[in-house]
Amino acid sequence: MVAERAGVAPGPAETAAARVRERLPGSVTTDFGAPGAIGEWDREPAAAPELERGRRLLRTAWRMLEEQVAAAPAELTKGPRGGGRDRDRLRDHVLGADVEYARRLGLPALAAMASGPAVDQLRELVWDALGAPAPRAEPRRWSQRYYLRRACWHVLDHLWELQDRTP
Repeated sequence: MVAERAGVAPGPAETAAARVRERLPGSVTTDFGAPGAIGEWDREPAAAPELERGRRLLRTAWRMLEEQVAAAPAELTKGPRGGGRDRDRLRDHVLGADVEYARRLGLPALAAMASGPAVDQLRELVWDALGAPAPRAEPRRWSQRYYLRRACWHVLDHLWELQDRTP
């Protein structure tokens, strides 16, 4: 649904051509389901069409999250073990991660941008940083490719959580 709404859903030929690029050992992060390992392929510069596809997916995920936040009640149903963040804390968590992820992409510390209208500014800075191919990523920084994979996963994970926990 996200890829369709972003206008980048793969067709049958693209799906059939998909292949494993690299296998990496897992960690606690990957056990949880998050992309946590950065491989050699992740460090390579991404081509412009790949970046554009990723940017469109991320922007659509951000938009869908905000739509779901607007539609959800302040108090969400509890998770299967009786816990979970309520709507505003869940959104704050995603925005806090967006700030940290932007820093790992090489943008300066932007902690003040995790609330209010500054969120849009933060997302525009990220959007611009992802707009053109970059050189091979440094070991301590995230490449655009890894950033997109990790950020999209995180936003979608919490979008789906909001959908599941909205009565």
